[in-house]
Amino acid sequence: MLPPCTFGMPIMDYLNRADVRAALHVPSDIQAWELCTERINIGYRRNPNGSQWIYEALAGKYRMLHYSGDLDGAVPTLGTQNWIATLNWPVSNRWGSYVVNG
Repeated sequence: MLPPCTFGMPIMDYLNRADVRAALHVPSDIQAWELCTERINIGYRRNPNGSQWIYEALAGKYRMLHYSGDLDGAVPTLGTQNWIATLNWPVSNRWGSYVVNG
């Protein structure tokens, strides 16, 4: 099962190739890799708020940085910025890009 707005078949095809599985030392009795699955149900439950709940619980107790990759197909940076904005926290530093080695 692929989440909406993702292009996951190429990575699924790649990670399930026999040579790639062998290089990653994936035992042959392990099922094919999936981008998303509903079959994980032991101790796992979906949370529609994602990681937002932990930020709300720790507000005012710890300094926090939320990192969001700019190439995430499921939760892009704009989505992360939007939910952080709903927290209505005071902004100590404006958003800016973080660049390494230029």
